[in-house]
Amino acid sequence: MKALFPPFVSRTFAGCLILVLPACLVACSSAVQTYRQAFAPYKMLETPSQITEDIKEIDTYRASDQRHSIQGSLSTNGAFQGMGDQPTTAALQFSGPVFRIQVKDVLLTTLKNNSNLRVEDYNRTIADKGIEAARGIYDLLLQSSYNYTWYRNQVATTPLSKTDQGVDDLNLSRLSQHATKVSLDQLLPTGAILSFFGSYGNTQTWALPTSSYLPVDPYDSFTTGISLVQPLLKGFGPYVTNAPIMIAKIQSKVEEETFRDQVITQLTNAIKLYWDLVFAIENYEVQQKSLERARELLRVATVKRDAGVEAPTVVLEAEAEVSKREALLIQARSAVASAADNLKRAMNLTESSEEWAYNLVPVDRPAYAPVSINEEAIFTEALQQRPDYRTALYGQDMALINKNVAENGKLPELNAGVGVQSTGMGRNVDNAQKAVSSGDYGGWNASLTLKYPLQNRKATATFEAKKAAYDQTKQQASTLQELIRLDVRSAIRSLETNQKLIVAYDSNVKSEEAKLDSQIKRYNVGFSTLFEVLSYQEDLATAQVNYIQSLVSYNKAIIDLQRVKASFLKDYRIEYLDKSVQGK
Repeated sequence: MKALFPPFVSRTFAGCLILVLPACLVACSSAVQTYRQAFAPYKMLETPSQITEDIKEIDTYRASDQRHSIQGSLSTNGAFQGMGDQPTTAALQFSGPVFRIQVKDVLLTTLKNNSNLRVEDYNRTIADKGIEAARGIYDLLLQSSYNYTWYRNQVATTPLSKTDQGVDDLNLSRLSQHATKVSLDQLLPTGAILSFFGSYGNTQTWALPTSSYLPVDPYDSFTTGISLVQPLLKGFGPYVTNAPIMIAKIQSKVEEETFRDQVITQLTNAIKLYWDLVFAIENYEVQQKSLERARELLRVATVKRDAGVEAPTVVLEAEAEVSKREALLIQARSAVASAADNLKRAMNLTESSEEWAYNLVPVDRPAYAPVSINEEAIFTEALQQRPDYRTALYGQDMALINKNVAENGKLPELNAGVGVQSTGMGRNVDNAQKAVSSGDYGGWNASLTLKYPLQNRKATATFEAKKAAYDQTKQQASTLQELIRLDVRSAIRSLETNQKLIVAYDSNVKSEEAKLDSQIKRYNVGFSTLFEVLSYQEDLATAQVNYIQSLVSYNKAIIDLQRVKASFLKDYRIEYLDKSVQGK
């Protein structure tokens, strides 16, 4: 069998392959590894799809190893069993069953029922699907076409007979052709397009014979081949090619942080409302006790007036004070109802539900343990964990990718192409297939194409815009960093202030109790007036309320500090996992 190509053609073809194909193939093979390894920093944690299945375990007590299932709810959790005793006088002021509620129950119910978390979770699902959509650039592209052609032309020759005679006695040429084409294209990480193609044609002609040859009519033809077009400047490399996938992965992480921020916000708000309810009930108890003291003093004053020892105006003064404290008790009762309603709303309990009628009684009491604060350590942790700051950094990463891709877009479009094809023809399909399969007929091609807009204004303007957007994200991250430091200082200041207030008000309560006890003894022996005793009672009630307020504020300040440094979920051991992880 003779060589398909002359020696000089073969040498030229080999030279082109040495120059173009090795570079493309090496780039493709290394790009696969680069693609797998370069995306490691952007690998996402598996994300959940349903909130009720997201929360695997939860424990509000850091020192405890016990975990609680998300399936626990306000209506079924054992912590909400009705109490046989009378927990507080405040709880007895309202209709409906009395139910205990703990911090963990607030967390569980909020997580299970909160509609905002459900809505935000859809964004995470959408972002995950965006990754799959971005990976679609590597989908195999199948293209096919069918074309039928028929025409009749005049030929500038004189016919031998009248059969094929046209206008001006010219010969006629006719053609009928069926053509089918199929190709399979694959994008490579280097930006190259690898194509496998094939075609089949059936042609029938009515043409004039030449002096030496008679036309074969009809005939079949096949063509098969492979081609590769590799960008060498604009669009070259895995970084540019995989930019949409990298951005989609980062966007998924952004939605993850947004969801985490929503969880932290909703839970910290609910827990702070729980402590508001604790304060409202404790305040009611203080006002109730204060009213009892005033009534007891009124009873004593009335006995003394009847005995002629006390003036009638003293009794009137005592009655006025009782009325005043009754008003304060009514206000305290209203505050309890409002605090309970706010907590129920935070747990997404509707007024039409059975749970809305529950008379919630907090079980967990506000705790106090002095803590030492390291501002720099907390600030560092906040920068590492804060969802808003992590989102800002992710935005900076996406802007950097867009900037780099836009910079690559300023380069000329220089593409190298190589292709090899085999052809075959025959009087029938079998002969044509044998010819194309033999590889004796066909050829190859190598090309370089260059495109470049001389002004290049669009690419330049796009790059400048992306560069400005990247600089903007850096400035936003820097500004947010300063705001986070301010948040940390504010939270620490609030915590330290309430620590000092607890100590001060605790001492104040003890002093006021001692003063009131002494003043009552003086009043009983006639060395003090009713007005002074009432005044000391008010001072004690104020001191007690201030102490409770400082204690509750201290616990809320801890929550704020956990929110500021984004350690709330870790501190309360709240985890949300994907279904595939939960099944393991």
